[in-house]
Amino acid sequence: QMRIAVLLERKGSLAESRAHLAALRAEGIDDDDKLAETFLLEAELVSNSGDAAGAVDVYSAGLVALPDHRQLIYGRALAYEALDRIEECEADLRRLLALDPDDPDTLNALGY
Repeated sequence: QMRIAVLLERKGSLAESRAHLAALRAEGIDDDDKLAETFLLEAELVSNSGDAAGAVDVYSAGLVALPDHRQLIYGRALAYEALDRIEECEADLRRLLALDPDDPDTLNALGY
């Protein structure tokens, strides 16, 4: 199902790809990692289209469903950074450090 979303985007239909991912979520996904994957993929596709603000929105929606999902928080932090929204980026990185104070990727990102 995820591959279908990628193929739809590659054929030039980001909106259809996003609708497909939303439909998957609407059907109900009972595995948190699989649910997160739908948000992560959608945010990546949106970001690749040059819409960092849209990617922030997708990550934020994912965090409503999965508030402490590390990849969603990290992805949103990077999207904030791309928008030069440094305070929000830093807040997400600090939130990640609260979850795992020794995470080298987060420490590195925060250092930059």
